[in-house]
Amino acid sequence: MAQRLGMIAEWRLAGRELPKIKLKPKASFRLVSMGGKNHLSLLRESLHSFARNASEIPPLTIISDGSLEPTDFNESLSFWPGSIQVMMPEEVMEPLDLSIRDPLKLLVASNPLGLKLSAIIALSARGSMLFMDLDILWFSDMIPLLKNEIEKYQIATALEENSNVNMNLAQKYAPELLSIPSVNTGCVITNCDISTLEPLKEVLLYVQNSSDLENRINEQTIIGILATRNGGFLDSKLLLTHFNDAFFINNRRPWKEGYHARHYVAFMRHQFYRDAILIKQTQ
Repeated sequence: MAQRLGMIAEWRLAGRELPKIKLKPKASFRLVSMGGKNHLSLLRESLHSFARNASEIPPLTIISDGSLEPTDFNESLSFWPGSIQVMMPEEVMEPLDLSIRDPLKLLVASNPLGLKLSAIIALSARGSMLFMDLDILWFSDMIPLLKNEIEKYQIATALEENSNVNMNLAQKYAPELLSIPSVNTGCVITNCDISTLEPLKEVLLYVQNSSDLENRINEQTIIGILATRNGGFLDSKLLLTHFNDAFFINNRRPWKEGYHARHYVAFMRHQFYRDAILIKQTQ
């Protein structure tokens, strides 16, 4: 029943034009997300919830998975009250050093999330940044907390209790990731060029030369290694990453629990659409 209600909510949202967000002061960091044709509705609702609640608006960079052109994103995200840059996959890879680009190409070929990792590495060289997945809804002004976290860490990401990490990589480079809770890369902040952080190049070389194909598809573990060795983990109230109510009709109301956002991973995206409607009715 919960999934059926989510389908109805998704249908209701698909036919609506999102209202333009009024101009606000410019944020000091860049916001980056990634999407394509199959997940455009998620991306639109996620970014609209961010802009609606944020006290400052960052420049926005969208990484296309190759299924949509820049004009498609510009039209769909016309509500965004700031600059929008759209990068195609080849544009993400081009500026990377060859020692990083070649192993990353293997990751991209194995899994779309390899492009996410590549984008985070490439764009971290341009200044401070928040990368957020497209299945996140924002409930309140996150800017003060994000600024504090960006000042505190070179790189940081979220935590969750049911994390999917590659055990071989984690054991070799950051055994702490094998404990619970572990890494969730729904939100990643960077405040330096992370291509210079140790042990990124060593990890990518290990992945490139490994016969264990599983090592090639887990960007989450690589980000977790960098955060463990060089940074830290985000304030728990920034992002709810618990999923035990995924199939409940009466699911949690994280905005009433003090959370700024929630990550609705793949198996609970039906709740993303239900909550998107509910939030609009209460805000």
